[in-house]
Amino acid sequence: MQQYKTRHLNADAYCLENAILRIIVLPELGGKIASLQYKPQGFEVFSQPAKGEYTMPNYGDEFALYDTSGSDEMFPTIDICADPKDKTILWPDHGELWALPWQCAFDKRGLFSRAQGVVWNYIFERHIAINDNTVTISYAITNNEDKPLYGLWAFHGLVAVDEETEIILPNVSKLINVHESELLGTVGAMHNYPVSKTVLGDEISLDKIASRTANKSEKYYVSTPMENGQCSLLLNHKQLEYQLLYNARKLPYLGVWINEGGFKNEYNVALEPTNGFYDTNLMAAQNGTLKPILPGRTLSFTLHLNLLPTA
Repeated sequence: MQQYKTRHLNADAYCLENAILRIIVLPELGGKIASLQYKPQGFEVFSQPAKGEYTMPNYGDEFALYDTSGSDEMFPTIDICADPKDKTILWPDHGELWALPWQCAFDKRGLFSRAQGVVWNYIFERHIAINDNTVTISYAITNNEDKPLYGLWAFHGLVAVDEETEIILPNVSKLINVHESELLGTVGAMHNYPVSKTVLGDEISLDKIASRTANKSEKYYVSTPMENGQCSLLLNHKQLEYQLLYNARKLPYLGVWINEGGFKNEYNVALEPTNGFYDTNLMAAQNGTLKPILPGRTLSFTLHLNLLPTA
């Protein structure tokens, strides 16, 4: 494995590379995983900035005003909200971490990264290692306050898709719509997976991706906690499987974001394992799906990202 500092577009970067994978992290831009290349196919897994460069955000800025590419760490919320227990705290859009500079350093196994909370004393640590065709991402979130931290984490990897992309959710039969949608209806509407009905009664395959010209976006969650921590996308005209494996007891919920040109005319999908349901730590705490990190305790979990050729 090679480890080296480089530049990615207009940003300083750290790179891990072997014969199969090349992964790039931007320390000044929230520790963003900016690029993941599957070298045998010359394929870039993550969406790249539409403008071909990055603009550095300020803490508390609106996420959508900046590039929506690569993979960002969402913590301790996705949507802006008040803290579940301390209403004087307003957690910013898509959390704190994406807009903060991170500390990064290589070690013998890969790349270690670290960020410090702003309005709450917590430490967010991440370690990335690559081995053959697998990226292993290990997390540790430590609450250094004297009160419980209701921290919602979600993986936000925006994956480059095409009209042949398929979403694979093993052992899943029911989904819940969480964004108002002309096709899927109101928030809370339940749908069968993989085939359901639109508001007008037409058949719709929820495991397929429409073209960018569909000019829409959707978001749904698996309606119950995941039985198995596994989900996949078929990419690069079905030549490559992007597979996420994780402990479903620690990350019981799964969201799926689908952007078919409706948001910023971009074209991507995110499979989002998370520890709460859904999208704000306030809602997840109120509905009892989010376990707090107790004072002095650490929440740890690991995500394995496999890139598997299909032929």
